[in-house]
Parts: sequence; structure tokens; C-alpha cells
Amino acid sequence: MPNARQMPNATPNARRLARPLAFICAAGVTIAGIWPGAMAMAQPASTPTPVPTPDPSAPPAPPQILPGTIVVKPAQPGDGVAPAVQVPPAKPDERTEKLLTDLEAADKGLSGLSSTVQYVKRFPDIQGGGTHVWRGRVNYREAAKGKRQFAVMFDTMIVDDKKRDDKQEYVFDGRWLITRNPVEKQFNRIELINEAGGKDPLKIGEGPVPLPVGQRKDDMIARFSLTSPEDPLDGIGTGKELESLRALLKNTRQLRLKPAPGGPEARNFREISLWYRNGDNLPVFAQTSNTDDSKAEVLLVDIKTNAAAALNDAMFDTMAPAGWQGEERPRR
Repeated sequence: MPNARQMPNATPNARRLARPLAFICAAGVTIAGIWPGAMAMAQPASTPTPVPTPDPSAPPAPPQILPGTIVVKPAQPGDGVAPAVQVPPAKPDERTEKLLTDLEAADKGLSGLSSTVQYVKRFPDIQGGGTHVWRGRVNYREAAKGKRQFAVMFDTMIVDDKKRDDKQEYVFDGRWLITRNPVEKQFNRIELINEAGGKDPLKIGEGPVPLPVGQRKDDMIARFSLTSPEDPLDGIGTGKELESLRALLKNTRQLRLKPAPGGPEARNFREISLWYRNGDNLPVFAQTSNTDDSKAEVLLVDIKTNAAAALNDAMFDTMAPAGWQGEERPRR
């Protein structure tokens, strides 16, 4: 399927679909449709085989079970067994469990964070190939207990080594998420959380914009198969162009996540890798391998925390700008 950069007559809305509509995350999460895993192949026409007429007096034949098929029989009254349930991921090893414990406490004493961010998306051939790079800043704060906010402002886009100014903004105030395009003066405002509930967009795998800070240990164990490689550089290449990244990640710990089969995260991701710097356990790098065969990575540098982040209320304003075009969708 061609993407917007391949379509010279693409509308502004179509072009925006090739942009990071979902911050992508500090774990590389994107909002995207999933292509079917395979297309049926046409077979040559042949003479149909006559179907024998079934004998109505004969007992029903058992269903045909193909090799490799798993059949779950629903529990019947008197069976004395419960219906089959999804088996949770295996318990992580000692090193991984220690990292999870440390990460759960990483947001204690953290009131705010600001950082330069670079997001890279590598498209598979079926989507036209190529690489898109977005650069900007990410701001995060806990405005009140349990009320987390973020603002991501991209101001530079690089498409296949060609740089251009392309502003995109994503702001969440603890209730509303707004995406803004200052160039085209368009917005999209969505209510994610209200008094009736909702989903946390900062939670890995649950929302469009997860920031892997202060994730709950038990929740992570329930939803992912988790490992922590002994070498933090495991999975990072050795080419000259990666020397600076390897130097940055040398003093980190890596957490590797594989979504539980059948879980919601498995729809988008095959694997997620996160790197947290030693000492304060803040995230600095993330990679994802996605089910559509794309790959993504997020790099955070020049991280400032608390007072040094110099955050203010205006950074997290999600009101629709006057005179802009867009839509607002309350949560139902």
C-alpha cells in the first residue's frame, strides 16, 4: 500500500496519516491498521467432486481436525471443570524481577521531565519502504496524584534523508488528548478519561502514547513475557553509525517485552525493548518490532527533571485553538 509521500495528489489529511499520529510512544507505539497475515491464492478450476448424500439414520461424524489445530471443548454441566483460560506468561527470572521492582519506584519523587526526543519509523517494502524521522521535545509531569500529563512537540521531519520543517503536537492533560497541526491549523481533540473511567494513554500497550515511567510490576508480568539481557547492548548493532548509541546505552539496563499471545498488545507488537539508565531508572531508548513488519525507535537525550524541566500549565493546554478546523469527541 503506498503511503502519503508516494501520492503527489494526497490531501492534507492523507499526508498526516504518514506522520506519528500517536507519539508512537516512548515505546514506539503507533495507531495503525493490521494487514491480513496472508492472501488466499487462486487455484485452477477443476471438476467438482460429487458430494455423497448423507444417511439420515447414521450418527453424526466427528469434526475433521487438521494437524496443528487446537480444539477447546466448552465445559458441560457435570464435567467438574471450568472453561479453558489464557495461560499467563512465565514468571521472570531474578535479574528481570529486580529491574521491574526498581522501575516501579522510578517515578517516586519525579514531578516532571523534559527531554529532546527523536522518533524513527522504518517502513516495510509492502508499505513503500523508506525511513521517517521526527525530532522535537517531550514534556511530562504529574499535576496531581494519579493525574499524569504529557506534551510532545515535533518541529522537524526527515524523509529518506531529506529534511523539512513539519510541526506536529500531541498534548494530554490527564483527560483530553489533542493533536495539532500548526501549519495546516487543524486539530483532533479526544476525551480519553472521565468520571466514568477510561484508559491510561501512558500505559504500555493500553494507550496511543505510553511513556514507560512508573509502570506497575504485577501488571507488566501479567501482560508480557519479560527478560532482561545481561548485556545491555544485546540487540544493538556494531556498525560505526551506532557507536554513539552504544556509548549512551553502555550504562543502562534493558527490558525486553513479548506480548502474551492473544493479549491486546499482540495485535500491534511482536517485541518491545526498553533501555533505562542506571541510577534514576529513567527511559532513554526504545525499539519495537511491529506486526505490520515496520520497526520503530525512540531516543531521549538531554533529560531534565523536576524544577530543571521548567514546566508550566500552558505546555499542557488541550483547548482547541480559535479559528482552527477540527473535531472534538467526548468519551461515551
